[in-house]
Amino acid sequence: MKKGNQDIGCVNLHHKYKVIFSFIFLMISQTIFSQVTFVVSGNKTVDVDTTWPYILSIESGTSNITEVYWSATKGTVLSFTNNTANIKWTSGGIGKVSAYVIDAYGEYDVTLGNIQITAPSVGSVSISGVNSFCHGNSNTSDYNATASNATSYVWSLSAVTTLSGSSPGTINSTT
Repeated sequence: MKKGNQDIGCVNLHHKYKVIFSFIFLMISQTIFSQVTFVVSGNKTVDVDTTWPYILSIESGTSNITEVYWSATKGTVLSFTNNTANIKWTSGGIGKVSAYVIDAYGEYDVTLGNIQITAPSVGSVSISGVNSFCHGNSNTSDYNATASNATSYVWSLSAVTTLSGSSPGTINSTT
């Protein structure tokens, strides 16, 4: 179209609205259709003082993960990347591993719970010392106990007048 000697540009408004509508649809569809499901997997039966890897993966959808924060109940995160954490279990009971995930579409709390953490059992106990005393005589004897995985000992003796100990697993008795 010309107005005098000048060309006047024509704008197709219909095309402009198509572009705006397409952009809005794209933004809404990314929000609605980009639902993502994360999962943390790893060993659910562990022992105290052992270290296990736990893995964050995408179960459904797509994601561009920007940050992941790992934590453990009854354990310590020794090292991690966005998709793996190495957890050292520090006490017995029921534990859990959690990943707090941030991606372009939102933030997600992902947990693997009900992890059975068992303390190592105490091995067989071996006690050394005198087996018997004569009643009425003054007798003194040292006793020593050893057991694998034991951290403390509780002694119980009958007919003992004095009981003393200088280290875990060792006592001195006098009748």
